[in-house]
Parts: sequence; C-alpha cells; structure tokens
Amino acid sequence: MEDINPSNYIKALKTKPLRNVKIEPNERRKAFLSQKGRCAKCGKELKPYLHKYVQDPVTKQYKVLCSDCAIPSKYFKRN
Repeated sequence: MEDINPSNYIKALKTKPLRNVKIEPNERRKAFLSQKGRCAKCGKELKPYLHKYVQDPVTKQYKVLCSDCAIPSKYFKRN
C-alpha cells in the first residue's frame, strides 16, 4: 500500500480549475430585501424576530408582515 503524500494532493487541488458558484439568498430573504425591511401592509420598519413570512397561494410569492399586521389587535381587545 502506498503512502499518500499530502503535498502532491494539495498540488493537484491547486492546479484543478474552479467553477464560479453563485450563492443566491432563499425566497424569504429575497422578499425581505425587496421590501427593504418594511411591512407589506402598513409600511412599518420590521423588527428582528417579530415578523411573519406569508406565502400567497396563487402566485407563490412571499410577503413579510410586521407583528401588528400578522396578528390583528382586534382579537385582543378587552371588553
């Protein structure tokens, strides 16, 4: 059994041509960036971890809603 020389292995890796790999953000991140960090309904600035991603069933596009628009306050009114 031959001993693998690490310098030959590294030399072979360096001479191999590399492909350009594009890294794109996922659909949710694209929606957040396209809305420029603002809510789709009211236009408020989105707070970290206090927003909701909603996918339109027809167009399959994501929208980002702030916590106030995602859960309307009419459900939490006290009588």
